[in-house]
Amino acid sequence: MQQVPIMSTFRHVTSKHISDFILEQLEEAIFLKEILPDEQLPPERELAQMFNASRMVVREAIAELETRGLVEKRLGAKGGTFVLPIALKALDYAKEQIVEQKEQLKSLLEFRSIIEPEATGLAAERITDEELDNLKQILEYSQKDCTREIFRSLDVKFHLQIAKAARNSFLENAVRQIRIKINLGLDLLPFDENIKVMSDHTHQLILQALIERNSDKAREIMKEHLNATQLSLNRFTVS
Repeated sequence: MQQVPIMSTFRHVTSKHISDFILEQLEEAIFLKEILPDEQLPPERELAQMFNASRMVVREAIAELETRGLVEKRLGAKGGTFVLPIALKALDYAKEQIVEQKEQLKSLLEFRSIIEPEATGLAAERITDEELDNLKQILEYSQKDCTREIFRSLDVKFHLQIAKAARNSFLENAVRQIRIKINLGLDLLPFDENIKVMSDHTHQLILQALIERNSDKAREIMKEHLNATQLSLNRFTVS
């Protein structure tokens, strides 16, 4: 039997600047709505200390965020670098990413439909009362009159809290990474009160299944919820 040379499994080395790593982390925080529109990034000096990097590389990362339409610099006494709402420039960037990565997005959604329901099933068995209370609070805030960005932020928190409750770091990280990659697409989907009500209702059903510790029910409702989102994204990419 002829052996495949081990060298064929190696990948080419790619150079990556420190600013790219900083860019990725800041971009992740913005995509996951951990930093909301109109919130200010810490000053360059503080970011440099957080990342243990020079202010120059921090400045490079912020400049790229600005190019992508995700942040803007404001002058004056209360100036600084602020996260932008979904603006035309950011939307154009998002559309380009989706068009360029259409096949990858399809694979990601398939992967999500397998991973996240299983994480939800495990969460039903392992979730704590404190985590259930956190999910209830998220839903209470979501059901109030809130902006699109606040609603999207709460939606991310809801899903990531469930993944964390699965008590499996690999599943939790997978759900987080998938969410980072698809959130730009989710930001492009239509949003109105009916969509918000439907999402809140489904989240309430998932929460009830978690409270009942019914893993099969929680898994199935999450799968249906993700399938509906996948259909919406598929329609968008086709259009």
